[in-house]
Amino acid sequence: MGNCFFKKSGGFTNWLRFRKLKFMRQYLIIMNNQKLDFKSGEKNLVNVMKKFGRVTLFELDLKYYCLEEHIVSFLFKQFVQYKLLEKIKLVLAFNLISYSGAICIAQNVQKLQNLRIFEIDFESNNIGFKEIKALANSLSFCKYLKYINLNYKFNRISLDDMKRKITLKHQFMRQNLHLVVLKIIF
Repeated sequence: MGNCFFKKSGGFTNWLRFRKLKFMRQYLIIMNNQKLDFKSGEKNLVNVMKKFGRVTLFELDLKYYCLEEHIVSFLFKQFVQYKLLEKIKLVLAFNLISYSGAICIAQNVQKLQNLRIFEIDFESNNIGFKEIKALANSLSFCKYLKYINLNYKFNRISLDDMKRKITLKHQFMRQNLHLVVLKIIF
């Protein structure tokens, strides 16, 4: 899983180790409003995801799991098999996601043509404005997208990037005529 940012704080470290062990034992996924519990590993995640051919809703909370690039890339590569996927809600806050994970998400999201709702929380990762722009451009290819909520608090965002956020929003709203709500939080 890799090293975690929070290794030096006493009580929090023990809690984080517990969360990491819990993650290694089982995942909780909500697909089509059904809660699915299953044991650890990417292989088991693939097996569970393959059992569902017509998934329209996918929610997953992976906050504080010290996830690295390859896990996030793996998840989004699996999403492509669901042609009817309409809603993705992911909490990836306080992980180790940086450039390649964010770019992989951007490359695979544009393949989800039926996506209507996309919520992802990237709080306290290592993502910059270039990756945010790539994801926004990829999302503009989703024809039916109506609601986007992207949280990038406490990432590699500069003051200049915050000024460019308004330009990014205007550009995105022009490209996607169906969009009703666009939230990009820095």
